[in-house]
Amino acid sequence: MIRINIKYVICFKATAEKLKCQQEAEQTAMTIELANRLVGGLASENVRWAESVANFKEQEKTLPGDVLLTTAFVSYVGCFTRKYRDSLMLEKWLPFLKGQSVSQYKIGCVCD
Repeated sequence: MIRINIKYVICFKATAEKLKCQQEAEQTAMTIELANRLVGGLASENVRWAESVANFKEQEKTLPGDVLLTTAFVSYVGCFTRKYRDSLMLEKWLPFLKGQSVSQYKIGCVCD
């Protein structure tokens, strides 16, 4: 009877250890799957980030002209009528800046 109990205890411990190992393996597999999904998601973000960096580098070239045009416009022309502001922008300021080789973003929406 004691031998049967000892065998039962040994078998029970082995079964419990087997179940524990199976649970750890399932948790590890789930962790690996989540990590793979995260890496895949970050890989697709890398493309978007690269595009953003290229866009920012392009905007960096026009930043001084954009700031110059915007601050001058707000400081000197903001109080005038829309028609006069449009006239100054299109007929005076933009041609002058282009003549000075000041790069600015393509202004279209400001005067529309």
